[in-house]
Amino acid sequence: MAISSSWVDQFFALEPSLAVNLLSQLLASDQCHVEDLAVLASNLVPRGKFALAEKVFTRWAEISPSNPEPWTNLGLCLGRQKKYKEARNALEYAISLDPDYLPAMNNLGEVYQQLGEHDLQLKNCLRAVSKYPESATAFNNLGSALVDVGMFKEARHAFETSLMLDPNSFLARFNLAKEMSFSGNTSTAIQELEFLKSGGFATSHRQSEMLDFQLSIDYLTSGRIKEGWQLYEKGFSSAIPASLARGPQRQFSVPMWDGQLLAEGKRLMIWREQGIGDEIRFAALLPLLPQPIRSKVVLECDARLVNLFSRSMPDLKVRPETGTIEDFDYHLPIGSLPRLLMESVDVLRDAKPIFSPDPVDEEKFDSRLARFRDKKLIGICWRSHKLSATRNKKYTMLEDWKGVLSIPGVVYVNLQYGECENELQNIENGLGIQIQRWDDLGLMNDFDGIAALIRNLDLVVSVSSAIVPLSGALGTPTICMTHQNWALLGERDYYPWFPSINPLVVRDMKPIATALPIVESCIKNFIKNFA
Repeated sequence: MAISSSWVDQFFALEPSLAVNLLSQLLASDQCHVEDLAVLASNLVPRGKFALAEKVFTRWAEISPSNPEPWTNLGLCLGRQKKYKEARNALEYAISLDPDYLPAMNNLGEVYQQLGEHDLQLKNCLRAVSKYPESATAFNNLGSALVDVGMFKEARHAFETSLMLDPNSFLARFNLAKEMSFSGNTSTAIQELEFLKSGGFATSHRQSEMLDFQLSIDYLTSGRIKEGWQLYEKGFSSAIPASLARGPQRQFSVPMWDGQLLAEGKRLMIWREQGIGDEIRFAALLPLLPQPIRSKVVLECDARLVNLFSRSMPDLKVRPETGTIEDFDYHLPIGSLPRLLMESVDVLRDAKPIFSPDPVDEEKFDSRLARFRDKKLIGICWRSHKLSATRNKKYTMLEDWKGVLSIPGVVYVNLQYGECENELQNIENGLGIQIQRWDDLGLMNDFDGIAALIRNLDLVVSVSSAIVPLSGALGTPTICMTHQNWALLGERDYYPWFPSINPLVVRDMKPIATALPIVESCIKNFIKNFA
């Protein structure tokens, strides 16, 4: 059969289940021809119907197995559904059929990026621009690959080259704005993103969603929190690449809560998202929920936080994340609480600590640290356990801390999670000091124990890691070395989530280690003021 434009219009007017059945019949028919599949696919992909398009391209690949085009588009559709390993297989097969097929190279670069295969991503993109130096898309993809390996100046040059080749390229302009944002030029990034939005550069649903979500991050970073939290909801869009999106992606049969009062017998489930640090940060808003609602809340949190939440918020029903129980009438991702409860950056300025450690664990660490009570006990965390070219600027090496660790009158306590024993031993041998740590405390998973330890400290000094919000949630004085970022909500001298945290913002995106001399002064003043 020949698929006409009128047939396509009728197809998209069908109920989804009927459309799927009709498509299955078409694909199984002996009358299914490549020309029909091409027409159908050209209508499915722009509409974001990637699951249906996957079926079309799979059938096309069966009919024409040595043609790289259907395999390339199959990889695209799989990637848009976040099936990255399957997408990689399809695209690498397309490349094996035609090593110089540019669409396959372009799509494969994006898949390598999502899989974290940044060396392969860069190699693939360099090959693409060498083969097709006139391709704006190839240079844009090269820019993304260079960002992912930390070559930011080179990335900007690649994006600018892409724009020279195609001044109307949405992705090149978008990625250049993101690079500006990452480099600390938030106001310039916002201007460019707003220009893209008002100028009609976003020609697809995917591009529009990406644009809005990036604007949300930059609005929050600049302090425009009302606009930022509204657009932050776009982070769960299926159009957002997995590496940028809010997560996990969960589906529910009940509606999302919009802040309304709950009728008798109705329950609200608030569920964890992002990393554990963000989860704790957003949880600071839970006490602001009206008591009639709090008594009807089911909180699904990271399993490592269940005891802390249960002990500290006994009016909530707390449990680890589950995908099988739906004993609630509404749901809300915890990162959506600010849209409903954070009308200004000051709503938590006088908030009390939200976490209470286990008294038994607290006593245990009090006993262990008793012999050091004539000195100041300071916990330190110098990096994340996940390092990458784009994340390394946010962190330090323990070697950078020599001046801090040499301050007299201080006993330092390790709060660094992940493998770091060699770093600790090297600095101890070099400075002739001892940094306190215990083999029976798992700093990756034992958050009850970590909380009890932090409650026994006089001060915590850390880069931006999960230790910071945990310490703030316990009310322990904390210095956080960081760049300007969305979590500060435009502030520099005030941490909007927990009053006990003092941000030390490194300007101009300089290495975080440049803040350590200031940390030395802060610690010396802390000792002097609280002697």
